[in-house]
This record gives sequence, C-alpha cells and structure tokens, in this order.
Amino acid sequence: MSSWKKSLALIWVSQLLAMGGYSMAMPFIPLFIKSRLGIADEGLCGVGVALFTFLGMGTLACAAPVWGKLSDRFGRKLMLLRAAFISALLFPLMMFAGSLWILILIRVAASFFSGTVNAAQTLVASVTPEEKQGFALGAISTAVSTGYMTGFFLGGMVVDKYGFDAGFIICGICFFLSGVLVLPVKENFVPAIKAPAGEKKRFWELMAGYGTLLRCLIWMILITNFMRSFDNPYLALLVAQASDPGNAAANTGFISAAAALGGVISGVTIGYLADRFPAKRLLPPLLVTAGVLLLCQSFCTNIILFMVLRFLGFMAAGGIDPVLQRLISSYAGQSRRGQVFGVMQGFSVGGVMFSALVSGGVVYLAGVKGVFVTAGGLYILCALPAFRLLSRVEKEKSGETESAAPVS
Repeated sequence: MSSWKKSLALIWVSQLLAMGGYSMAMPFIPLFIKSRLGIADEGLCGVGVALFTFLGMGTLACAAPVWGKLSDRFGRKLMLLRAAFISALLFPLMMFAGSLWILILIRVAASFFSGTVNAAQTLVASVTPEEKQGFALGAISTAVSTGYMTGFFLGGMVVDKYGFDAGFIICGICFFLSGVLVLPVKENFVPAIKAPAGEKKRFWELMAGYGTLLRCLIWMILITNFMRSFDNPYLALLVAQASDPGNAAANTGFISAAAALGGVISGVTIGYLADRFPAKRLLPPLLVTAGVLLLCQSFCTNIILFMVLRFLGFMAAGGIDPVLQRLISSYAGQSRRGQVFGVMQGFSVGGVMFSALVSGGVVYLAGVKGVFVTAGGLYILCALPAFRLLSRVEKEKSGETESAAPVS
C-alpha cells in the first residue's frame, strides 16, 4: 500500500472515532438543557440551544483561520493532534455544568481548540496526489458521516440507559484515541516562508488575493453550511413532538444514525463523481433534493418515515461539501492550501454560527417545525444561483486550460 493510502486510512479511522465521540453527546444537548438544566419551555429551550451553538461555532470560526495559518508554518499533523487531545480533555467537562452559561462557557473553550475535521481535511489534501483528492476528501467526509452514524446510534441508547454523563465520558475517550491514531502518519512537511513584517496582509486583503471565483466558492461554503445546520440542533425537539418524549433520546439516535448512513453513501459516491463530472451537474440537483426532503420532514409524525426521509435528505446534503472542497483545493494550490482550508473552515463554522442565530429566532417565533420549513425553502432557492456560479467556474477553468496549451 502506498504511503498516501496508509495515511488516508489512519486519518479516516481517526475522524470516525472523533466524530463518533462528538455525536455520543452533542446531539442530546437540547434534552440535557431541558431535563438537567430545567429549561422546559420549548421556545426558551430552543433559544438556549441556539446560544450554545452560536457562541461555540463563533469561537471555532474565529480560531479556524489562525490554526490554518499555523498549519502552514508548523505542520498539518501537529494541528490535528492539538485538536484531538485538547478536545479529549474539554468536552467531558460539560457533564459538570450546573447552568446554561457554564455549559456555554465550556463549549466556547472546547471550540477554540477543536476542529479536527478541518485539520484532517488539510492534512489529507497535503499528503494525497492531486488527481486523487476528490476521492480522498470524499473519504474523509464518509469517515465523518460514519462516525456520526455510529455515535448517534450508540449515543441514543447510552444516554437513554446510563444518562448524559456516560455520553460525555465516552466522547473524551474517543477524541483521545483519534489523536493516538494520527501519531504514525508521515507528513512530508515543508514550512511556508514567513512573509516580512511589511508584507503581512489583513484578512480581507488576503481574501482579495484569492480571486473572485475562489472567494465565491468560499462564500458558498458558508451558505451551504448555514442551510445544512439550520435544523440540526433542534432535531431532538422535533423527534420528541413526533414520538413518545420518554424515548426521545433513543429515537433521536436512531434517526440521526440513519441520516449519517445517508451521508456515508453520499460521501463515497459524490466524492468519486466530483473527480469525473462538472460541479454544475452535481450540486444544484443535490440542493433541490435536500430541500424537498426537509419540507417533508417538517410535517412527518411517523418515526419510521422520519428516519427514511432523514436518510435520503443526508444522501443529498452530504455530497455538497466534497464537490465544493474539490474545486477549492484545485484553486488553492499546494503552497497555500492550509491557509485556504483554514479560511474555508472559518466560513464553514461561520455559516453554522449565523444559522444558529437565525434559527433561534425562527424556533422562538414559529416553533420547531418552522425551522425545518425554512431550511427546506433555503435549499431550493439556492439551486439556481449555485448553477450560475459553477457554470462560470467551469468556463474560467476551460479558458485557463486552453491558454496553457502549447501553440502548434
């Protein structure tokens, strides 16, 4: 087996464990706030979940570009180890939270040092041949979805039987093991040359140097993650409405596991197709399909049907990031890939952050079902602008190929 395949395999398992541990505890935060912290009102509980998500993701968004820049100077592997081991320490502390604000404070601290997915994506992009990056990044997306699936499935049963504390403890153990797995990965890292003090650029000056289309693709990452995250924090609350509240944790775990399985299938297939078909043929149909299925979920009262719809919805939504990441990686180039992926992750979690802020207002005014209806509508509305942007990207890349061809 070649070196890059061994590294990909180790990072794949590492991310499966990290996301598995994360999903053993985080999806059940709404139930934790409602039962352990005593915030029973649906609207107030929804606002609490929104604050938890918004402030946590806001911290991650601010920290991601910093860690991305440091990865270009000190190595991508070191950044992944940092995220895994510190997460292993901080996430379990949530079980000691006695109030919403303490829970949020711990989440903010954990978010500042976490971000294993972005670190793993950057490391994989650095050790994988250019022509295999669509497959490799799709594989990491699959690892994330597989980890979510496993964690959701087991977490629902663990929390239902042993309580929230068991989920937090297992979360920390999984993050620790994910870091151990990365230790044997070999990274042929060459530090980026540090720019002289006079050449340092501010964030928006840095973005201006990326070019119009690369900036648009990065903004699209923000928009798609805004939509993908809109309903996720409130899934447990909708499941509690559609089923016996006493089984809400287990049912949430089962439905989330089915959704993650859809993401697993999507990550493999769409990542493979992203190396072979133009993005404009892949992304708009995925957006429309995800939107229609979300609208159906908002009115679903049968748990089995809910599970099927969630599975199909994540099959569609799970293919969005590999398509965009493939394009962004191609535009970024090897020398600044860590920097660009760090910025991309900042925009990604920025989308999650603003999604929490807006969806918190929606859940307070229109209830949990209103959140799902809004998310579905946003997916559908974005399909046409996405098609136009990707058509322009394809046209520009074709022009670059023609201009680079030798003159006969």
